[in-house]
Amino acid sequence: MRANQYVGHPLAPPSFDPTARLIRRWERVSTAALTVLVFLMASSSFYYLFVTGDREALLGNKTASQNPIYMLMWAALYGLSGLMFLWSVLTRGIRPCIVAALPLVLLVLISAVWSVNPKTTLFYGFMFSMNALVAYTLSQMVHPARLIRLLGLTLLFCLMASYPMWYLMPDVASNVRWGGGWVYGIQLRGVFAHKSDAGYYFAILFLIMLAGRWFGISWRLRLFGMTAALLTMPLTNSATGVVALIVMAGLLLVTERMPRLQPLVIGSVAAIAALVSVVLPFIDLGGVPQLLGRDEGLTGRGDIWEAGKHFVAVRPIFGYGYYGFFDRDTFSPVWDLWGRSQYFFTPHFHNAAMDVTISLGILGLALYVVMLCFAFMVMLNETLAAPTRVVLALILLAFVISAAFDFTFMKHNNLATFLLFYTFFAAQTRYTPAHLSGSSAQRRGVVHR
Repeated sequence: MRANQYVGHPLAPPSFDPTARLIRRWERVSTAALTVLVFLMASSSFYYLFVTGDREALLGNKTASQNPIYMLMWAALYGLSGLMFLWSVLTRGIRPCIVAALPLVLLVLISAVWSVNPKTTLFYGFMFSMNALVAYTLSQMVHPARLIRLLGLTLLFCLMASYPMWYLMPDVASNVRWGGGWVYGIQLRGVFAHKSDAGYYFAILFLIMLAGRWFGISWRLRLFGMTAALLTMPLTNSATGVVALIVMAGLLLVTERMPRLQPLVIGSVAAIAALVSVVLPFIDLGGVPQLLGRDEGLTGRGDIWEAGKHFVAVRPIFGYGYYGFFDRDTFSPVWDLWGRSQYFFTPHFHNAAMDVTISLGILGLALYVVMLCFAFMVMLNETLAAPTRVVLALILLAFVISAAFDFTFMKHNNLATFLLFYTFFAAQTRYTPAHLSGSSAQRRGVVHR
């Protein structure tokens, strides 16, 4: 792969008109701000700083919905997203790829009709729909290579902010793990909501820094980012994150030497990972978890998955409605789950495929798998440079691996959901070259819009 393979944003070559330059500068600044804001909000970064209530509420029944600053940030995200969507429609029109996402989005919203809790389904369904709309907008206005660069820099910032937060607020940024952790017996979540999130995100950070030369990231920053990610991963105690890091980094290094086989190799691994993610709750892993320092029940997942089979059998086709199952109403079926498990008030089934099936039934699971398959078709989008295609697909693969043990894809506000939709739209978008003159990025062989 050569650095000058990079292909730019789907816009006509810029003119020397001052007004056109001003518009392009406004676009660049506003899309960067929106992209970073999406990353921070969708990853629930710094969420605990906005939680209202006492220490028990902070570490247990946490919520930031009463914090005006936090809600203002959401309003800013949706407001800016709406403006950028309208601007994208006026300047670029509506691309057919948005229609391809409608069946899944509409199923989420329509599931309120048969949901055990329609209000909850509509509330979270709206946020899920906004996630898809923002992803579409950015797929048309932010080139995938630029989005990868911004994601890497944002994750590096989050990692560096995690350490002072750990020092100043240790009960918020970490917790003592039941059964012990790899280092100090703890699991570090840093600025994120859970240690698993921190594990996936820092693994992706390592990948982006490893491939950073293709995205205009200096070698010093790349070296620093990789080192920081490697040193922090053991503190998160995230076995899935470590597996994702090894798989992503290994595939990147291997496929770089066989460019023609990149779609086949990465696609095959992704297919296997997706299959494992779907069937994992139905198979016996035996002593495999103990090799990674985990108990055979995977910290209660075995009991939760066993109960999940029963609930799927009750409503197999359409499910319980998007997010309807986990309502705390007295008559909600979730109380049966909580009564069976020692992990009380678990908010999901810790497996994306099972969570999707519980919410949307087999129909929803089928649409989710189809969307995932089409998202990986980004590997065949020849209007993107090979490094961009590979890194996008590997980031998606990291979340496929994480989806085997956590609810990531299809969660109403989750970075994995946003990137799934973004990659799905990017796979169907033709990106044409952009021409800039005299930029430092060009001198490095990387052209950024």
